[in-house]
Amino acid sequence: MSMIDALFEYRRRFLNWKSIVFKMLLRKYPVTCLLRKGGNLVIYNHKQLEIARSGFIFEFSPDTRIMSFIFMGRQINLYDSDYNGDILGVFYNQEYRNLNVENKLVIDIGANIGDSAIYFAIKGAKRVIALEPYPSTFQSLKENVKVNGYIDRIVILNAGYGKDGYIQVDSQRKAIASTSLSPINSGLQISLFSLQTIVHNYSIEDAVLKMDCEGCEYALLDEDPRYLMPFSEMIIEYHYGYEKLVNFLKKCGYNVTYTDPVYSFNTQAQDPHMKYGIISAKK
Repeated sequence: MSMIDALFEYRRRFLNWKSIVFKMLLRKYPVTCLLRKGGNLVIYNHKQLEIARSGFIFEFSPDTRIMSFIFMGRQINLYDSDYNGDILGVFYNQEYRNLNVENKLVIDIGANIGDSAIYFAIKGAKRVIALEPYPSTFQSLKENVKVNGYIDRIVILNAGYGKDGYIQVDSQRKAIASTSLSPINSGLQISLFSLQTIVHNYSIEDAVLKMDCEGCEYALLDEDPRYLMPFSEMIIEYHYGYEKLVNFLKKCGYNVTYTDPVYSFNTQAQDPHMKYGIISAKK
């Protein structure tokens, strides 16, 4: 989005848009936004302002750092979403709306703070198995699943995806949605699970796969195609090109569509030069 387009959005949403833009440029928060539809919204950081600019209505408590909003008639409370996660993409734009998750098991690789896992549960998933490797982000995932009442339907694993084994990570690193899994020489040891292990451990038969893990998706290329068979649908965010993944999924019997790659320089990734997009696969 260009700066001109962004200014038009500010003007369309807020009565005091000039003051908001001025304070945004100076990073002077909190700022009170006067909504053209009535009422006001207190904003505490730039990410919240971007969310509000898009028309997403929420409340935020700076004491608890919980963002609250209504989705499909339910109040959702997400801790750490003022800094992390993607509530705009998951709940407002509903980027996973084309996945048929009703009464199915969903494997959520790259669950982050749990926004997508909670979305799938609300959309009728029988159960969600959510993997998040970074311990600090995993704690936010754990809290969000609990506070929203989904501990009986969302299984949370402090683990990453890849070749079966272990990896050491920085237990204090505050991983955001764009952070790739980076090993360090000394840190907290967490598990890495292959799709084969996940399928075996949870007796998966009729499932949906969502994968957004900043580069780990290419571990799919090393999987035995037999362990993709339980998944009727997949949505995968690719980060370094789509060709190999698309060809592999087609060979596994999937009908595949994908978006054109968009270049991004991501300082949170091991290789910051990304070409990312979305792959959708269905049987």
